Amino acid sequence: MSERVNKKIIQIIRVVGKSLLFYLVAPLVTLLLIELLLRFGGYGDEDELFTRSKTHPSSYSIKADYIKKYFPFSEVEPDLSNDTFLIEKPANGIRVFVLGENAAAGFPWLPNGRIALIMSQILQETFSENRIEVIDLSIPGINSHGMLNLMSRVVKYEPDAVVIYPGHNEFYGALGPVSVDNVGTNREQIKLYLRLQRYKLFQLLKPLFIGSSGDTTGSRNKTESLIETIAKKVEVKPEGELYEKVLENYKSNLREMLEIANAAGIIFVGGIPVSNFSGKAPFKTCYENITDIVKWRDEVEKGKAFLFEERYEDALLYFSEAGERYGVNSELQYYSGLALQGVGKRPKAREQFRKAVDNDCMPFRAATEFNREMAAMFRSHGQPFVSVGLHFDTTSVGKARGDEHFVDAVHFTLKGAVILAERITSELIVRFGGIRRPKPSSEDIDKMIVRAGMTQIDYAIAELRITDLRARWPYKERERTVPSFSTFRSEHVEELALDVKEGILSWEEAHKIYADSLYDLDEFGNAEGDYRALVVANVSDVVPYLRLAELLLHKGYLDEAYELLERSTRISTSLFALKWMGSILLGNGLPVDAISYLAKANKMEPSDKEVLYNITVARIDTDNIEEAKESFKELYQLDREYPGIFSLAERIRSLSDE
Repeated sequence: MSERVNKKIIQIIRVVGKSLLFYLVAPLVTLLLIELLLRFGGYGDEDELFTRSKTHPSSYSIKADYIKKYFPFSEVEPDLSNDTFLIEKPANGIRVFVLGENAAAGFPWLPNGRIALIMSQILQETFSENRIEVIDLSIPGINSHGMLNLMSRVVKYEPDAVVIYPGHNEFYGALGPVSVDNVGTNREQIKLYLRLQRYKLFQLLKPLFIGSSGDTTGSRNKTESLIETIAKKVEVKPEGELYEKVLENYKSNLREMLEIANAAGIIFVGGIPVSNFSGKAPFKTCYENITDIVKWRDEVEKGKAFLFEERYEDALLYFSEAGERYGVNSELQYYSGLALQGVGKRPKAREQFRKAVDNDCMPFRAATEFNREMAAMFRSHGQPFVSVGLHFDTTSVGKARGDEHFVDAVHFTLKGAVILAERITSELIVRFGGIRRPKPSSEDIDKMIVRAGMTQIDYAIAELRITDLRARWPYKERERTVPSFSTFRSEHVEELALDVKEGILSWEEAHKIYADSLYDLDEFGNAEGDYRALVVANVSDVVPYLRLAELLLHKGYLDEAYELLERSTRISTSLFALKWMGSILLGNGLPVDAISYLAKANKMEPSDKEVLYNITVARIDTDNIEEAKESFKELYQLDREYPGIFSLAERIRSLSDE
C-alpha cells in the first residue's frame, strides 16, 4: 500500500475520530452546563446532611431536607432531633452518632424518650470532664439502606463512635421492597439513586428515572400514621425469594457500614434488635402448611378458650393436636408460647414466641436469622454488639419479654428504652477506656426515667399516640377511636396533649404553655418539671433555661443553676444569666472569674444595683480599689440605703488607708 494511501486513511480516521469525540463530549458538556445553571439558579435541595445551626452558629444541626430522599413517593416528614454539635471538635470532645429507626427515635415518648438522649446523659455522668456530643440520626421509617447512606456521610465529622439499631424496617420501611417508597430491590440501584441526589439535574428529572410507585397521588393523607403511609399491604412469605433478597441486602449494607467504620478507625456498636414476644401476636398468619384449615381452626379456637380461662395444660393439648394433625404456623406457635408460659416452661415458651415472629407473614419485627447474621457480621469485623434481648429477658417478671418493655410490637416502654440505652452505653464506656457499668437495678432504671424529664403531658401524649397506632393497620383495619385517657389528669394537660397529637401545637409549645401558666400562678414546684423537660430536650428558646435556673436558685441549688445559666448564654446572652453567674462565682471564691460576667452585665444594664454591689465586692477582693471606688460611687448615687452599702464603704476606706 502506497504512502499516499496510508496518509489518506489516517486523515479519514482523524476526521471520524473528531466527529465521534464531539458527539460524545457535547452531551456531557450540555448536561454539565444545565447542572451549573440549576445550581446558580438555586434549584432543588443541597445534598448536605448537616447545616450551620441558626440558633448555635458555631455548631451543625441536621438538615431536614436531606431526609426527603428516603421518602420519594410518600413525602412524609418524620420527626427529627434538634441535636447540634460543634463545627470545631474540641480536644476533650467525645462525639457519637446514633443511627436507627422508629424505636431508637423514641416513639411514642418523643422527644425525651430518645435512646440517644439517655445515652448522652449516661456518658456525661461518666466522663464529666469531656464535652459529650451524642447526635441522634434515628429517623422513623427508614431501614439499613438509609442508615448506610447516613454512615457514609457522618465519618467526615470526626465521630469517636457510631451506634446502630437496625432490623425492624427492612421490608416495609422507606426504600424497602414492600414500601411505597421502593425504587427497586437491587441494592446497587438503591445506592445509585441515593448518590445521584446530589445532582440538581437528577432532582429535576427524578420522576423520569424512578417513575411512580403507583400507590400514592403524591399528596400524603395527613390522618394516616407513618406505617400506613409508607408500607404496602403485602404479605412476605418467610424464606421466600423476596425474603432471601432482603436478607442479602441487609447483610451487604451492614458489611459495608462495618468496612467504613474499620477504615476510619471508628468504634461501631451494634444493638441487636429486640421485639415484643409474649405481648404481640403475629401481624399476619400464613396457611400454606395447614392441611385442613376448618378443622385446624376448630382445634385452635378450643385451645384459645382454655387459654382465656387460664387452663394452660388443656390449651396445650388442643394446640398440640392441631399442630400434629393439620400443621403449624405462626398463630399456633404464638398461642402455644402463651400456654407454655402459663405452665412455667419459660425457655420452651420463648422458643415458640421466637418462631412466631420468624414466621409472621408481615415481618414488621426483625427475624432471628437477621439478628444472627448481624451478630456474626460484627464479630467477624472486630466490632462490639449488644444482645439487648438477653437483658430484656433477665428483667422480665416470670415470662418472656413483653408488655413490661414494649408498648406494641417494637416500640419501647420507658423502662425498655432505658435498658437499651444503658446497655449500649455501657459497651461504649468500655471502648472509651472506662469501667463497664453493672447491670442496672430497678431503682437505677427509675432514676434514669426521672432524669429523662417526663411530665404528665408526655405520658398523656404517649398514651394517645399508642392508642391511635393500635387502632390502625397493621394492628387492625382502621377503626374510629375516641381520644380517652386511662389515668385522670387535669383538663389543661389533656387538652394540650390532644393538641400535640393532632398537630395543632408542637411538643415544645405545649410544655411552654403549661409551665408558664403554673409559673404565673406561683406554682413553682409544678412548673419546674415542664421547664426541665424543655431543657432536657435542648430547645432553642432561652426562657425555660432561665426560669428553671431561677427556681433552682430559690431552692439553693447553685451549681445546677450555674450550669443552666451557662447553657442559656449559648443561645442568647441575658442580664439575668450574666448577673447570677457572676454572683455564684463570687460566692464560690472566684472573684476574677466573677468580674468577667459582672462587667458584661454592668455594660448591659449600668443601673442594676445588685450587679454594682457584687462587682464592687469582686474588685475589692482582687485589690482593684480604684475600680471598686468607681462602681461603689455609681451604686451610692442610685441607692444610699442599699443593703450592705455601709460595710462596703468601710472595706474600701480601710483598704485605701493601708
